[in-house]
Amino acid sequence: MKKYFNRIIVIALVCVLILAMLNMLFKSDKKHYSGMMMWDMYHAQENIDIVFLGSSHVYQSYDAEMADDIFGRNTFNAGSSGQLLDQSYFLMKEICKRNQVKTIYLDTTFLISRIKSSQNEESVFYISDYAKWSIDKIIYLYESGGLKTLCEGALSVKRSLANWDAANFGEYRGDGFVYCKETLSPEKVDFESYEDINLNSELPMSEFSYKYLKKIIDYCQENEIELVLVDQPMLRDMVENVNGYSNYVDFMYKICRENQLIYLNFNLYKGEIGLTMEDYYDEHHLNGSGAEKYTKVFCNTVKQIEEDPAAIDRLFDAACFKDPAG
Repeated sequence: MKKYFNRIIVIALVCVLILAMLNMLFKSDKKHYSGMMMWDMYHAQENIDIVFLGSSHVYQSYDAEMADDIFGRNTFNAGSSGQLLDQSYFLMKEICKRNQVKTIYLDTTFLISRIKSSQNEESVFYISDYAKWSIDKIIYLYESGGLKTLCEGALSVKRSLANWDAANFGEYRGDGFVYCKETLSPEKVDFESYEDINLNSELPMSEFSYKYLKKIIDYCQENEIELVLVDQPMLRDMVENVNGYSNYVDFMYKICRENQLIYLNFNLYKGEIGLTMEDYYDEHHLNGSGAEKYTKVFCNTVKQIEEDPAAIDRLFDAACFKDPAG
């Protein structure tokens, strides 16, 4: 019996070794935005002081090189396609293991936070395929979809051979920032499609997202990291077609009051960013020119608030949107 058991162990180890070799052989960080971002993250030459976390709204919105110059600190854009809050939580811990992070700007757009689960979301593997193996990675994969997702996470070779997540959307410019070259044309605009979104509930984000938002908040408080919740600017007509958007805003401010956080919603910004339709890829994603305008305004706004905390009330209006359902 013992001899039979030992054979099973040996066969299992050989299979794991072969699989690891195949994953390494066919893995190409240079074909994927997520891979290039993760490679830059793991090979950062200097301490990462500031992190931008979130979905494609993040990697298309923050030019890390420009932010470095304005802040005078090292910033990193850890955005990835469809990044949900459990993925933000995992990435945050990966970065903080290796850096003395001072500030995290977390994407809290309702388009992502209303999603109910990571299960069946390809975005799980956008991150895990390029993350180093650790207990945290195993927990992340298992919590994302159980044993099935954990096993699937070990098969990155399958996605590499399929040229999965190929980088053809824009130009990767380092430290996670993707400069999107496409421009939204008026004939492609579809504001009415957002009328089906309804945020008129007591919890306008999913319980899944709320759970991981609280985990992120707790982690930052325990590790003395400043956490700022951020919504990137979207086309105003699009946001005004969302039922209950003002309810969502009230909810986010409530979370921030309870946890002594700052909420910077640039859909409520009173100042001038200078964005036009030509600065967008679609109704809610900035393109490269939009990102350059927004990054500059964002960084200077943060600096202004750091110098004068009361400035936030002058710069942001929490009641400037009408509710289509009201």
